[in-house]
Amino acid sequence: MAPSPLRTLLAPAGSALADLQHVNRGRVLALVSALASTRALPEDDALLLPEPILHPLLRPVIADALGLELGQVAGVAAHALALDGAALLDEDRWRAREDERAAAREDDDDDDDIELREFHDFTGALALRRALAEPGRALPTWLSEHIQDDADALWLDRLPIDAPLRDALDGEPLAEAPDAISAELLRLGPTIERLHRLRTLRAPTVIVTSLRRAIQESFDRVCFAALLGQPLRAWTTFDQLVTGSGEFALTPAGPPSPLAALEADVDATTPLAVALAGRARVLVMFAHASVVLDLDGRVLDQFPTAGLRFIAASETGQHLMFVSGGGPCSRTVYFSPSPVVRDADARAWVAGPLPAGVPRQVVGNVADVRWSVVADLERARGCLLLPGCMNDAPDLWTDPGHRVVWIDGERMLLEIASGEPVFDTARLPEDELGEDMDEDELLPPRAFTRARDGRFLFARAGQLLVERPGQTELAAVASYRQGTALSFDADGEFFLLARPDAVEVSRVDADGVTLIHRLELAPLRARLDPAPLRNALRGEGVSPLSADVWRALLGTVGTLDDLATTSPASLARDVTTSLEAMYASETLSEAQAAALIAICEKIAGTDLGRSGTE
Repeated sequence: MAPSPLRTLLAPAGSALADLQHVNRGRVLALVSALASTRALPEDDALLLPEPILHPLLRPVIADALGLELGQVAGVAAHALALDGAALLDEDRWRAREDERAAAREDDDDDDDIELREFHDFTGALALRRALAEPGRALPTWLSEHIQDDADALWLDRLPIDAPLRDALDGEPLAEAPDAISAELLRLGPTIERLHRLRTLRAPTVIVTSLRRAIQESFDRVCFAALLGQPLRAWTTFDQLVTGSGEFALTPAGPPSPLAALEADVDATTPLAVALAGRARVLVMFAHASVVLDLDGRVLDQFPTAGLRFIAASETGQHLMFVSGGGPCSRTVYFSPSPVVRDADARAWVAGPLPAGVPRQVVGNVADVRWSVVADLERARGCLLLPGCMNDAPDLWTDPGHRVVWIDGERMLLEIASGEPVFDTARLPEDELGEDMDEDELLPPRAFTRARDGRFLFARAGQLLVERPGQTELAAVASYRQGTALSFDADGEFFLLARPDAVEVSRVDADGVTLIHRLELAPLRARLDPAPLRNALRGEGVSPLSADVWRALLGTVGTLDDLATTSPASLARDVTTSLEAMYASETLSEAQAAALIAICEKIAGTDLGRSGTE
């Protein structure tokens, strides 16, 4: 079968990554012919670009003609560098030069106003084309003769698309996940439309320029995917990926650093996350602590998890992997890739090598640059989760095995390990706000998984949706009353729904769900609710603790029975460390810690640790 016009354009026959570094006459001439064929395409068969862009295979020949380096040509094409005659400047240096020109004119007492030239007018493919027309600069003879000195022959102003891709751009769902090329084009299409619209509205230059850059970079990624046969992932060291904070532990280092709990108005007894750990254990995460239950409701382990986000469990459920930040129990959307692992059998934190059966790659948003990244803990390297994502620090949802990620605002679910698209969310019904929800409220919790046979299951907006062979639309097999947390198991056999009073575990089959376990949470309230301790402090005449000290205290101990069994010295040290991390000026003295422990013991006696079903 002959390659499509799009594939021929993206990667002419025989093209390789080496052609991005050196001029290959045959590839260049084949590409120029493909570019010429696009110029006659009707609008229905093409994506019309707001302005010309540069094909990355032409960078070497442009660089040679202009006397530039490959990276400099790429920078100008991507609107990161401005080209003005022989001057090549980034935006800061450009502004400084223009300010100097204006100041010099004022010093000369020149009454004529000087017009400051805009950086964005000297960037992009148009700037490169203008530079090629300057005296002393010319394309090689073999190329100029081929294009007959046609100034438009080297630039792309439209992309050929076929009918299925056009339908998908118009919103038609794809029954099968697209390849990396089509997935990137599905992201490029809306970006192009947005730029057309914002130019019509005369939007601020900074917004328009960011979209111009996004279009060129997106097209580059389409070409790289065509050359490689898979998405291009630029793996790099953490310190290069994350400016200012590139040092991360790659193996568990024991207990997590003390972290502040959520704000005081968060109900400490409401489950915020739930997961099936193995096949016979349930992890329930609350604001300050997590509890591991067996399917009869007995407490197997409990530990502080304020500020942590659950990643996944080992197959047996013995090892539970977390990271700091980014989850419902955290006060920040940013994370640290350093793994925190709990051994639920030993009721202890793991220090040493990463246990078998937990993920080696984790995703999350990093601070400062606000990027979503994949961190590979075995290779000590990272990459952007989705290059060109227009959402800063978006919400991220992952499946129970941490193999697939759903990025808020993005159409495709991605496989974490490869970056390949695996599911088109256009197949899902639109979220419907509940009767009591305002439009500015967060949507209810959602969950998804990919079963062993490759089918996807989703729980969202009160419906459980199952993928069926041969059907584009997912089948709604059950409805449920909204809870505060929900999840599937990794194989898609079980559905977990948590509410303040209980966790329900149901079996999922083709006909719907069947409730098989109900784990009551009411017995755990005495472990989790700090209200009795607050009241007892008042009754004992103890000076009230500030909101910051309360958050540090609850984040350190997690449950009240853990408070009753700790030592005054370690409690004072850990709470003070947490306060320092919060940049709070307060401390907790050893005497205050001793008073808290004594009051906690007085409230519940030695039976406090048995307030749940053991």
